[in-house]
Amino acid sequence: MAKTIYDLVVQKENRLMLEQILDFSFLIRQGINEASKINNSIIKKCDVSIDTIHWYGMGASALVGEYLKYYLQYSSEQGPNITINRNHKLRHRDGSLYVFYSYSGNTKETIMALRKAIEEIPKERIITFSSGGIMKEIAEKNGILNIRLPEGYVSRSHLPFGIGASVAVLANIFKLRDMLEDLKKVADEIEKKYMGEYTNNGQMINSIALRLSKRIAIILTDYTLKPVAMRFMAQLNENSKHFSAFFEVPEGCHNFIVGMRNIWKKSFIVIVRRESEDSFISKTMDILEGMLSRVDSLKFVIKDGGKYSWITLLKPTLFIDILSVFTADIKGENAFDIAEIRAIKESYGG
Repeated sequence: MAKTIYDLVVQKENRLMLEQILDFSFLIRQGINEASKINNSIIKKCDVSIDTIHWYGMGASALVGEYLKYYLQYSSEQGPNITINRNHKLRHRDGSLYVFYSYSGNTKETIMALRKAIEEIPKERIITFSSGGIMKEIAEKNGILNIRLPEGYVSRSHLPFGIGASVAVLANIFKLRDMLEDLKKVADEIEKKYMGEYTNNGQMINSIALRLSKRIAIILTDYTLKPVAMRFMAQLNENSKHFSAFFEVPEGCHNFIVGMRNIWKKSFIVIVRRESEDSFISKTMDILEGMLSRVDSLKFVIKDGGKYSWITLLKPTLFIDILSVFTADIKGENAFDIAEIRAIKESYGG
């Protein structure tokens, strides 16, 4: 009998992390459905003329905002500019919408910025996302909308829900129907097509993880896929305890490429390309592939039909998430263990 993807993961904790990751499409749809039910006066009062969203969060909570930012920046959908703030300092700009996002509801930096915002910003311009904690308490006390995130996950594996929920909310406020419909379509496509592609090829993913686990991990892709690269680095660091780096094209061609001179033989490079590359990016990626032809690598091509869309961002994200669990398991690591992060939080009571 053929082994399932779960049979290939030895540690019980890592199988549980894999289960959370494979809820990918379900979480997107759940996020959309839950956020679409909100009939809140704050949303109704939001002026669609708002041109900027200031997004506050750390880790995966910030990354949710990055995915939205890059989708709106490089797809055909026209929407507000999103600035991502990974710190505790409030950037007060009149006429902007403020999003404070913390999966636990207790993230120190985000709570500090939220408290300051309550003093300076009209409450109808503030939206919070959390599964509870201090953020929920502050929101309820001050009449601020708090969109509930699902309990029972870790922050990094709840990301598809966050994308679904935030897209539904912003689509409601800014009338971004195409962005929402594209996400619904991609959630179905991932479940019906790509989920099976990954789960039925566990042996292949395991062999990739084995190669990666012995080397320096580098993701090579163009600037429009920065959220995917950031996810790659975060998941390998947190789940796999495996340090990784991002070769961003074209910027990396002016610096990073030289620094790689003496580590190529020690590296494993994940090359992520997309059908929607323009001619300049395509030629640059071709040149780099030639230069790196002797380096142990994996080439991942996103078939997005030549159009930058949610499939461009989310198909490689699911693969990266699965790969990070396999890498953790091969290294004998527990994907849930983030002792260093907890120690820092506990040291300042966050």
